[in-house]
Amino acid sequence: MSALSPLRTFVDSAKWLKGTSMSSSYFFVEAPVEESAVLHWFRGLEHQPEETVKADNSLFFFRQFGGLEYDEGGKIDPSLSPLIRVFPTKIRRQSLWTVGEVHFFAKGSSPCGKNMAKLQRRFQTWLHSCEQIYGPPLQSDNDFSYYLEGGVTSWTPKIFALPTGLTAIKSGQYFVNRESNDHVLDSVCKTLRLRGVICA
Repeated sequence: MSALSPLRTFVDSAKWLKGTSMSSSYFFVEAPVEESAVLHWFRGLEHQPEETVKADNSLFFFRQFGGLEYDEGGKIDPSLSPLIRVFPTKIRRQSLWTVGEVHFFAKGSSPCGKNMAKLQRRFQTWLHSCEQIYGPPLQSDNDFSYYLEGGVTSWTPKIFALPTGLTAIKSGQYFVNRESNDHVLDSVCKTLRLRGVICA
C-alpha cells in the first residue's frame, strides 16, 4: 500500500486532530497569500517531504526519517510517525485573518523522534527570528493583543509575526482562532463593526 493512500484518509478525517497528543505547536501571523512563507520553508528543505494538501492545511510526511506507524485499530499513529501539519493563515468573514499553526506530533521516544526533534529546533530557530507579538515575556495587554480576537489569547502560548503579518497587524488587521465557529465570529464582527471595521 502506498503512503499517500493512508495519508489522504488521515488528512480527510475531520476529527483526527482533536484529542491527538502533539509534541509541540507553533503559532504565527502572516498575510493569507497563496505561497505561505511557512509552507515555503518546509517545501524548501534539502530533503523535501511528501506533501498532502487540503483547502485549509498541508500535511508533511518525512519519509527519510521513517515510515508511518499504526495503532491497534489500523489508523496512523501521529505520535510515532514523522508528520507535521501546517494551517496557513486564511480569510474569514471578509476582513478577519486566522492565526496560522504548525503542529509537530512525533514523541521523542518514537523511532523518528530524534530526527524530528532536530527539524523542530531548526524551524523554531527560524520562526523565533521573527517578532513575537503575544505570549511571555510580553505583557498580555500589549498593543498587538488588541487585534487578537475570537479566543486567540486563551489558547496560544506565543505568537510570532512573519513580515507580512507584522505589517498587517501594525496596520490594524484583526486575527481570530482558526476554529472559531459562526457564533464566535458573529460576536467578533458585532464588536468590530462598532470600531468601524467591515465584518460580514
